[in-house]
Amino acid sequence: MTTLSVSTDNIAIDNAGAILRGGWNWETDIVGYANKGWTREEVDLKGNQLQGDVFVPMAFTTQWMEPPQANFGIGGVKASIYPMIRLFDLWTTKKLTDDFIKDELLHLTDPYIFGIGIPNLLVTTTDDGEYNQLILGRARTFAADTAIDQIQMGFNRLVDDTMLGSSSVVGSRTLYYTRAYYVYLNSTDGSQFMDMPSQRANLTGEFVKAHDLEHLQTIASNKGVGGW
Repeated sequence: MTTLSVSTDNIAIDNAGAILRGGWNWETDIVGYANKGWTREEVDLKGNQLQGDVFVPMAFTTQWMEPPQANFGIGGVKASIYPMIRLFDLWTTKKLTDDFIKDELLHLTDPYIFGIGIPNLLVTTTDDGEYNQLILGRARTFAADTAIDQIQMGFNRLVDDTMLGSSSVVGSRTLYYTRAYYVYLNSTDGSQFMDMPSQRANLTGEFVKAHDLEHLQTIASNKGVGGW
């Protein structure tokens, strides 16, 4: 059994999206009150592939020491109209592009669903959303808790936690991990903020020998079975 682990830094932003703490290796995009951020890491499997191994994913977990914080100004005249945080953790066999992440995955009303193939924009890289290239992932939504938001603590409650992915066997030379958030803050209210904790993401599975060279080549090149 093997666990592939990736650690990502915390990131704290103010009401206008400026980074207050952390933020190492994070990219951000701000349009109006919509704040989007993402970070990507690569896991090299070249050595295993050269030995004729494929990776069979079995489980995905995430670890952190506290939930995300955010103050949405609830009860005030400048309160955010969408007091929530969306989080995505994705293991893919293809590196997700910036445009796909910010325009499709981090979409306010219709986050892109892998495998459905219906983009939110007319011009987009729809290949980023192939179902079988999403090995395993997690989508979480946190909402403001008025009892604690009003006293500025800002810890949010988990309201949805969905596991994603095809669990396809991986024969590609690289796995990509993407962590992304969407939060809506009113930039005219200085009390509003978001603080995302550091996190470790663990993809557990087993390396096994491919049946033969043809089997390995098929998995490594055919996007329909999880590899590129």
